[in-house]
Amino acid sequence: MANALEPPHQAPPAAQGLQARHDALLRECRALQAKLSRAEQALRGIGDGEVDALFLPGSNGLELFTRDGADRSYRLLIEEMGEGALTLTPDGVVTYANRRFAEMLQRPLSRVIGSLLADCVAPEAQAALAPLLAHDGQPKRSAELDLITDGGQRVPILLTVNRLVVDGLPDALCMVATDLSGQRISDAAAQARRALFDLVAEQARTEESLRASLATLHLRDRALGAISQGVMISDAAGLITYVNAGCTVITGYTEAEMVGRPAAFLHGADTDPGLLRALRDALRTSSPFHGELLNYRKDGTPFWNEMSLAPVLDAQGVTIQFVGVMSDVSARRELAAQLLLAAKVFEQSGEGFYVADLQHRIVKVNQAFTTITGYDAADVLGRTPDLFRSKRHDRQFHAAIWAEAAEHGHWHGEVWSRRKDGSEYPQWLSMSLVADAGGQAAHFIASFIDITRRKDAEDSIRRLAHYDSLTGLPNRALLSDRASHALRVARRNRESMALMFIDLDHFKIINDSLGHAVGDALLVALAERFRGALREQDTLSRTGGDEFVLLLPGTDAPGASRVARKLLALAEKPYHLEQYELSITPSVGIALYPADGADYNALAQSADAAMYQAKQNGRNRFCFYTAEIQAQSVRMLLLENALRRALERGELSLNYQPQFRSDGRCIVGAEVLLRWQHPELGAVSPAEFIPVAESSGLITSIGEWVLRTATQQLRTWLTNGIPVKTLAVNLSAVQFRQPHLADIVAGILSEAGIEAGRLELELTESVASDDPVAAVTAMNELHARGVQLSIDDFGTGYSSLSYLKRFKVYKLKIDRSFIGGVIDSAEDQAIVTAIINLAKGLGMRTIAEGVETEAQAHFLRKRGCDELQGYWLSRPLRADEFAAFVQAHRAMAADEEPQALLPA
Repeated sequence: MANALEPPHQAPPAAQGLQARHDALLRECRALQAKLSRAEQALRGIGDGEVDALFLPGSNGLELFTRDGADRSYRLLIEEMGEGALTLTPDGVVTYANRRFAEMLQRPLSRVIGSLLADCVAPEAQAALAPLLAHDGQPKRSAELDLITDGGQRVPILLTVNRLVVDGLPDALCMVATDLSGQRISDAAAQARRALFDLVAEQARTEESLRASLATLHLRDRALGAISQGVMISDAAGLITYVNAGCTVITGYTEAEMVGRPAAFLHGADTDPGLLRALRDALRTSSPFHGELLNYRKDGTPFWNEMSLAPVLDAQGVTIQFVGVMSDVSARRELAAQLLLAAKVFEQSGEGFYVADLQHRIVKVNQAFTTITGYDAADVLGRTPDLFRSKRHDRQFHAAIWAEAAEHGHWHGEVWSRRKDGSEYPQWLSMSLVADAGGQAAHFIASFIDITRRKDAEDSIRRLAHYDSLTGLPNRALLSDRASHALRVARRNRESMALMFIDLDHFKIINDSLGHAVGDALLVALAERFRGALREQDTLSRTGGDEFVLLLPGTDAPGASRVARKLLALAEKPYHLEQYELSITPSVGIALYPADGADYNALAQSADAAMYQAKQNGRNRFCFYTAEIQAQSVRMLLLENALRRALERGELSLNYQPQFRSDGRCIVGAEVLLRWQHPELGAVSPAEFIPVAESSGLITSIGEWVLRTATQQLRTWLTNGIPVKTLAVNLSAVQFRQPHLADIVAGILSEAGIEAGRLELELTESVASDDPVAAVTAMNELHARGVQLSIDDFGTGYSSLSYLKRFKVYKLKIDRSFIGGVIDSAEDQAIVTAIINLAKGLGMRTIAEGVETEAQAHFLRKRGCDELQGYWLSRPLRADEFAAFVQAHRAMAADEEPQALLPA
């Protein structure tokens, strides 16, 4: 039978089938064994369990260890291989040789086949050749020896012999001759090539074993593609040669985009430099590496890469590749960060925390728990929260909290707790039931804060909302609530009820002269006096400033009178505040339910009207609401409604009362007086409608109309040659407090074309002294515009003389109440004389109003009064009458009897 490795065209037909089987087995054996060797080598480098499938380097780059190419012909490989290959009979006759072996001998292939191998080696190599051909049972032997070419040259070779035993065929020798001259072959490559022919020799014995290994590698390959971890293999230079599917999923790059690039392309500018140095050192020294690197995906998003890297060495210990396993641990790091944050929050939170097991035993507390409760961890671990339970709650209360948290997963609310020192405090408690990883209830977590300050603040807010901050008395809102309740009781029981409005007389004088601190102290002292004289069911309220309201349930008129007298007596007793001894009196208005009102608002209006009536009656007294007061209130309402249409209906007009030099011979000006003639009500007194205009706010528009009409009339007179030096116009308190008053006045003067010095604005003493600081500011602004100012009704108010010297006024008007008694009353004479002297001392002029007799005029002239005004000289006149009066006075200026100038 022909040799098994004999070329097909030379083999007998009977051996051709065997030859084909031999070729196929040898081809598959070589591929499988080479890949299995590399697989085992890589697996040893990576470590058990880290790689689930394997890609191995081959002649054409990375090859997956499969049975691909198992049917290719190995004869072509042998023909094209770089080593010489040959087969021999047991007695050393060459039965087959490839082209490379013939080239080594430098002879034709036809002369090689059939020759003795011993004739082809150097004589001294015969001794080394003999053992290779010996039948000693050893399957594999090798030796280095020299071939002799036809030209006599020596070719050093490594000759490796394998004995091939195939059932049914004679033994044959298979040899590989490796040319050692001028070619450096790595040990690993040489061993791999020798392994090729070892496999051929071992094919018959290991076929089933290799097929089993191939199945295992197929399984590992499928597993590697299925795992979520990324596997990356790079060559010794660090260039990527393989990535699995997991790697592309993690990074977002395709396999084609990654292979051939350095693995470092995934790094970013903020990747830890220390870890990068450690990674480079591992690559340089072929050492394992493990670490977590901040890498970047294809879309630019960062991820944390837990990388394990191991070198793969060849048989000589040289690194031929690196295998890396990567995992995206971003979620794990985020969870770890959250857990760390949660731990810090737990320990550093200002809220107290404790964790209890399902038996309510405390297993952990934080520092805030100790700070709030005073209990250390050692005091409470293993014990239940009953340790610090307040006596304000029974066990059932806390049992309900645990039950609620266990059933619904959470509970929160306000509870009282006890500190270690025994003190009790309110806390806001939140309790939650938490589950373990399996979803089973595991622990209770309770968090709490000390809400003592919040409770105090709430109490303060509640008190501020219902009580006066100065006196501690109920405020308007609480009074209204209590009054509504008292009224419901009174209706149900058909009882009477009294409501008192109390206003302190001239309290502003104390505030302005002695300061608000003294005024506040007086209010507190008065409230204490009143409160001590009342019943528990009575409500005394401070509604603002110096105003108090007293609610007296179940009280009739006699009872209300007794209470009012008691309060008046208590109020007028001296108050010793700081270094002062003060006295104060109240004016009290009383309204009764149900006679004076069916609800609180009606009763309040009635009591307020009665209080103002008490003031009008002389103050320091009480007054019940009566039909007369009601009629007066109706009258005031009627006047207000009518006054709102008075301007547009032309019902208002101006009169002008001349003002004379004190000798009565020269008109120095006129006072403008407002008159109202209603078509149904008739002439309404200014004393009646001016307060209505002020309280309703109509005085502002009416006051501007008065100023505009008077100045325009003055312009008409001057144009017509009527010499009028000044016009005096009264300014109400509401007008005086009007923003931009100086601008308004200046604008009206400009419209009329009147010099500011021709206008004199009269302010009442109380208007100027209500707020002296604001008064000085307003006066300065008016004075700066050239407007002259005077104080009207001087001597009737309670102004501070220290402010008077600061007021920009040039004239004091002595009130008519002093002029009427100046002849018969020594007191009035003294007051008038004092006012005139005071004005002179301050550089001011004086004018007396209400001069009705010659004796009064004579007295005033002798005391040095500068100007006079009154009916003895002239009554108030209409504009046309005033013009005629001035003209007549000019014609009769030499007459010594000024009363002759009075109109008929």
